[in-house]
Amino acid sequence: MDDQKLTDARKDIPFLRNGIYVDNASVSPPSRCVQLASQKFDTIVSEQLRKSKAIAQPYFDRGRALAAKLAGSSPQSIAYIQNTSHGLPLVALGREWLAGEAAASISQMPA
Repeated sequence: MDDQKLTDARKDIPFLRNGIYVDNASVSPPSRCVQLASQKFDTIVSEQLRKSKAIAQPYFDRGRALAAKLAGSSPQSIAYIQNTSHGLPLVALGREWLAGEAAASISQMPA
């Protein structure tokens, strides 16, 4: 990443104006664009609750398509989950394990 892209990225995360932040898959400071999107969603839900699912669907679809592109997969194979603590057991319990395979327990992960 060149210096200008790094500067632009830091401007989008107010928390980074005066320092650095190293995330370990826990809660991290939201970027300005995430803050604005959250405010927009809150407004839609509070003013148009019955239409909020239909309004949000194109955003979910775009997110699914972008995640699929990143993973080299199809949007149909991408699922939204609540959080990592919810998703890891889903994957572990939904997989057919072969003899000798194992999964890391939460106690083995620093986050």
